[in-house]
Amino acid sequence: MRLCSHIDPTKLNTWMGFCLYVAGGVNRRDTVSMFVSKEE
Repeated sequence: MRLCSHIDPTKLNTWMGFCLYVAGGVNRRDTVSMFVSKEE
């Protein structure tokens, strides 16, 4: 979110918020799966 710090979040529309939410979820899932695969 550091890249978006200069943007006022109240001016973002709901679609942009949804896209950021989905992108964050995918990024988190990929990070978790990467750590799990390293442990095996």
